[in-house]
Amino acid sequence: MYLTNINKIKIFISSIFIAFLVTGCDVKQNLGGGEESDDYTDGRVIGTIHGVVKAAHSGARLKDIVVTTTVKGEIHWVFTNDVGHYAITNLSPGNYELTFSGSDGYAIMSAEENIPTLQEVGVTNMATSEDFHYTTTQDMSLYSLNAGLTGTVYTKQDDENTTLAGAGVTVIANYEEAFSPSWYSAVTDSNGVYNFSNLPADETNIITMPFSDGTYDYNIAFDEGVDLIPGETVTSDPIILQIATAEPFILTNNFENNDFGLTESLTMTFSKTMDASSFDITLSSELCICIILD
Repeated sequence: MYLTNINKIKIFISSIFIAFLVTGCDVKQNLGGGEESDDYTDGRVIGTIHGVVKAAHSGARLKDIVVTTTVKGEIHWVFTNDVGHYAITNLSPGNYELTFSGSDGYAIMSAEENIPTLQEVGVTNMATSEDFHYTTTQDMSLYSLNAGLTGTVYTKQDDENTTLAGAGVTVIANYEEAFSPSWYSAVTDSNGVYNFSNLPADETNIITMPFSDGTYDYNIAFDEGVDLIPGETVTSDPIILQIATAEPFILTNNFENNDFGLTESLTMTFSKTMDASSFDITLSSELCICIILD
């Protein structure tokens, strides 16, 4: 009798287990709470970024422009077709920086696009075997590299004395971050005149670097919102530098890169001539402590 009851219990438990195998598809939604989860999802997002590349001023669609991005750690590129269209497919969720290049006559441009997760687009309770296709559009206008810019820089000593700056003033034509490069430089001649050629034919801001004529130091100056025209040279408004004790700052350096070594030499370019015996530099870094758990 005792053995018979044991066998009955084994048969009953086995029957329950088989029932779970057959009808247990919803068990995964009830783990840890007893109520069905409202945000469970295991579907895959397959993203596509596409668009049309045109010339900014003429509106002509541009063929054979290279559209580059990084996909899963590797550089990936496509070309625009005869009507300027491109498409980058099979993308996982994440941010993608796109670079548009390939023509010597146009400035290199960049843009960012995002492929969202299922949760970000509000899709829940999607079966694992299903795919969710997401498409976003990123059109791009490219600016021709055929604009010129010229202007004159003056120095003001006082209310009665304003003279030509002369040679050596560095002038920057600065663009939005979408352009690569985002700035160009020129230096004034003996008459205080600067000249740019082959600039992107778009709006730019003119900035002078701190300048010293050997007697006075002059602060930076701006001429904002200068509209450039394709195939023409625009003359900007005169720039007048005011006397000021310009604080020096670092233009370029080699210690902000991730691959800079502790034993390497520091290389810095300042905005003005520096006396190496009269200033100190303090460098600091953040210490990251990583704990690896087996």
